[in-house]
Amino acid sequence: MHLELVRLQYLSDRTLGTLHFVGDNQWHCDTLELPATVNRETNVPNLCCIPAGTYELKVTWSPAFKRWLPLLMAVPGRSGIRIHAGNTPHDTKGCILVGWRYGSELLRSQLTLTELTNQLRRNETHYITVH
Repeated sequence: MHLELVRLQYLSDRTLGTLHFVGDNQWHCDTLELPATVNRETNVPNLCCIPAGTYELKVTWSPAFKRWLPLLMAVPGRSGIRIHAGNTPHDTKGCILVGWRYGSELLRSQLTLTELTNQLRRNETHYITVH
């Protein structure tokens, strides 16, 4: 399967977008990532949204979340980039949060994550294109 993340809004403290399966107009959700620029105080690239591009996506066990989650592979200068539940920028250290947008926050995030992971087979390689 191939996912596409389209970024819609770049705000000072977050990046908002939408996620859907390529060729499927039925399922989609909203996304929240950290801002588009590297944190100037720390100069740490994983404190911003991931670079645009196409990445392999595998569903692997996350010891931190204690559940199966999508993991983006070979993100330049980064590791451990997952798609997971969360509502605000405080819920991520550089990963992609999924849910339904209400203002600038996400709601129904756990349910949205479950819907997404139910569609991704664990033993297959998937792809995500980030714009």
